[in-house]
Amino acid sequence: MTRLQRFYIKFYYRLLNLFPFTKVINKQKLNGERNVFIYFDYEREFSGFDVGITNKHVEELLDFLDSVNIKTTWFTVGRIVEQYPDTVSAIISRGHELASHTYSHIAPFQISQKKLREDFKNYHNILSTSDSIKGFHSPNGQWTVSLLKMLKENQYSYDVFGSKRESDCFPGYLKIGSKYFRFPTIGDDWPAYIGNYNKKETYNYFINKINCLPEGALVGIGFHPWVLVINNEIYEGFKMLLRDMAVEREYKMQTAYQFYKDLTEG
Repeated sequence: MTRLQRFYIKFYYRLLNLFPFTKVINKQKLNGERNVFIYFDYEREFSGFDVGITNKHVEELLDFLDSVNIKTTWFTVGRIVEQYPDTVSAIISRGHELASHTYSHIAPFQISQKKLREDFKNYHNILSTSDSIKGFHSPNGQWTVSLLKMLKENQYSYDVFGSKRESDCFPGYLKIGSKYFRFPTIGDDWPAYIGNYNKKETYNYFINKINCLPEGALVGIGFHPWVLVINNEIYEGFKMLLRDMAVEREYKMQTAYQFYKDLTEG
């Protein structure tokens, strides 16, 4: 990406701060805890990287999540649903949430509206009538106003967007018809992968971010299964983090869609 392209993207997102968006700060529903959903961008070879992840690796990750009793959200590329249906069935049967990471792992900011609509259609066509996809996370974290409108048109309830500001540690909803929520994420394992973090560095990277959250905040923290598989140090840091969070009472942890239901029901 050129310097001009980076400048354009930065300028574009600054303009989008003017988009009609209402913060939701409801401590009665979110409690005074730090509310966190763990999510995975499930991509495998469609990430564009040479990865060695297998179905057995996914099963082992699900076994670990069972051991700490944490339910998570899996933003899954549509082609994964087609080529690795057994892993998708296992994710759902273990009580985790299946959500969308586009059909072909495309960044909406970089393609035409026509191709984006085709991608939504392709994802819809591979789902059975019993599947219910409510959440969306854009590859590379890139989103557009057109994407948000298409998410509403396709009956999505929420998407996840990246943020570095404390003021964005609360969910919000867009004033487009019925409420459509946007949930912030405070980061994923990409810096750990690029920096080749060891176990302790990985743990500290995430726990420091979490401990800075204000009470009542609701955020996501993301991981890539293929990153965990190819770097055991990051994997061990991830496990240490979730073990600690599972026993700390100051954290409420569940799927992103369950948080959506908490905010909209009752």
